[in-house]
Formats: sequence, structure tokens, C-alpha cells
Amino acid sequence: MSTLKANDYRGALIAVVLSPIIIPVAVAVLLCWLVASAAVVVAVSLIWRTRGISFLVVYSDSAQWKRYFEEEVLPIFGSRARVLNLSTDGGLKKWWYLDWWVYRHCAGYRNRFPIILRFSSLGRWKVIRFYEAFIQAKKGKIQALEEAKTLVCNWSPKNA
Repeated sequence: MSTLKANDYRGALIAVVLSPIIIPVAVAVLLCWLVASAAVVVAVSLIWRTRGISFLVVYSDSAQWKRYFEEEVLPIFGSRARVLNLSTDGGLKKWWYLDWWVYRHCAGYRNRFPIILRFSSLGRWKVIRFYEAFIQAKKGKIQALEEAKTLVCNWSPKNA
């Protein structure tokens, strides 16, 4: 048997000593995230859904998807969608713009754009993420992109 050294207990000792600080901070962060989520849902329900806006389309001027979004997606949704072009609006939008707030809260950290968010009244929002589908299509594998296009057609306002 090996003898235990002081270094073996150092991590456990630090965790025990800092737990009165770590646990309340973790709870506070979780509560802040829940309040922010509720605020986003309420704001979208009161501001956008009452005006008939059910979608947020986020894309950029990338050569891979700009033409697709401007020619195929945006005409489908028309006035029922808010549009955020990160290449033209991304640096201009401030944190208090609702479309920027919704995007930053809902998009996550990976595969963030291009995306389409579909809002419902109760906050059960759905999302179509296109980044990986376009990357696969560039490699010749178009199945994921075709599935995303099918979802877009199913989400069109006449079907929503």
C-alpha cells in the first residue's frame, strides 16, 4: 500500500473550505439564469407574439448560406419573422434590443448561427441549426441540409 501524502488531501480540503462560498454562488447563478430565461419568454410573448411574430432568423453574410437565407428562408416567413444579420447588425445591436437578447440567450455557444427560432406562447421554443448542415453539404453530404430545409418548409407561417 502506498502512503498518502498531504497533497492527496489538498483538493478535498480546499473543496470543503470553499463549499460555503461555492454553493451559494452556484445557486445565485442558477437563479439569475432562470430569471433571465423567464424574462426572455415573457418579453417575446408580450412584444412579438402579440404582433404576430413567431420566428427569429439569425444568419450572416457568409458565402455558404447568405443566398439561401435571403432567397429561400426570408420570403417564406416574411413579416412573421424578426431578422438578425450578424454581419450587418451584429456590431450595431446593443444588449437592450430584444432580438439580440433572444439570440444571445437562446443560441448557445456552439453551432450558433445560422439558426431559426420558432416561438410558442408558453416558451417551448424550437430551433433549427444550420451550421453543421452547411458544413456537411460543403463536403458533399446533403442529407442534414435537406432535413433542415424540410423543417423550414414545415415551419412556414401557413403551417405554423
